[in-house]
Amino acid sequence: MISCYNFNGALQRVSHALSGCFYNGTVYPIGGRWLEPNPGNFSTIMRSMTCYKSENGYYEKKVAGCDWMNLNLTSEYMENKYQKCIEVEPGKVDIVPVEKLENECTVDGKTFSGTWFNRKRGAILSCWNGKIHKNSCDIGGKIVWINNEVKLSNGCTFLCHPQTNVYSCDSPLQEFEITKDTSTALPTFHSI
Repeated sequence: MISCYNFNGALQRVSHALSGCFYNGTVYPIGGRWLEPNPGNFSTIMRSMTCYKSENGYYEKKVAGCDWMNLNLTSEYMENKYQKCIEVEPGKVDIVPVEKLENECTVDGKTFSGTWFNRKRGAILSCWNGKIHKNSCDIGGKIVWINNEVKLSNGCTFLCHPQTNVYSCDSPLQEFEITKDTSTALPTFHSI
């Protein structure tokens, strides 16, 4: 952004670095949202935009939804009547009727709805609007809430993270070695 200042009687041009997306005179930070007119003949629906940093390092904007609805999420607008915000073509959004609320999620090839315990992930998961949400973790039958840490009997700390569980140990674990497991591309730990 360029501005002018009076410096000791002389007009000085000063440029300021901005970080974020610029729209209609406002700079929006990463994750910031704003409404823009929807291009084409969809003039009654505004499109919701968000700012993100692309792989090449530039700040860019992308479609986030329709007015008050997030993109690709279904909502019930009347009893047993559902609608969904979709991107009909790049940059253009529309709200379309759909048959039902998408309440099923697929994890590891199995279909779930509602809330369930996933032993493999040590987590209590739920399906909401077709998306999986991690509610909490389960360590030996004890619930650990998201973003909470607990001390384990082996001296390590366990963090229940929204995406992956984190174990942190100040001292090296005894009787463990790193081996290559054929079911995963990452090394796994096995007890000796």
